[in-house]
Amino acid sequence: MLLQKLHATLPPGGGVLIAEKLLDDDHSGPAHVHMQSLNMLVCTEGRERSREEYRVLLERNGFALTSPLLQPVDAILAIKLPSSA
Repeated sequence: MLLQKLHATLPPGGGVLIAEKLLDDDHSGPAHVHMQSLNMLVCTEGRERSREEYRVLLERNGFALTSPLLQPVDAILAIKLPSSA
């Protein structure tokens, strides 16, 4: 829902910067991200995601995923795609 609201208010080419710890695509690690994911699950019912999971989530909401910026916190920059009218 948050991504939908952001998409609706951004101009074309506007972006969203997501700063998260990313799981490996096969969810095998890294261990510190699994620990953060467990903490999020206990405290907020949230969880960490992989880059691929973010790609699907962002594209479903009208964003294009750019390459992540790595360490110390992973960051994903997503740019609003032009609407197909």
